[in-house]
Amino acid sequence: MGRVIAFSEFKQYYERAKKKPDVAHGAIFDANILISLTYEVGRLHEEVREFFDQTLAHNFSIFIVG
Repeated sequence: MGRVIAFSEFKQYYERAKKKPDVAHGAIFDANILISLTYEVGRLHEEVREFFDQTLAHNFSIFIVG
């Protein structure tokens, strides 16, 4: 089942999801998050980079739609 999670609430969502190892975990993001990730002078770049590092380190699947 899918849900819309605000970026600011994703950390809490992810913490709950990690407690269910028998469930596949993933997220679909708008392509604008890639702009923040690749545009180093943007104000959210560092926050988005840390976010991707954390989710990918825990094998959390990420899908991007543009």
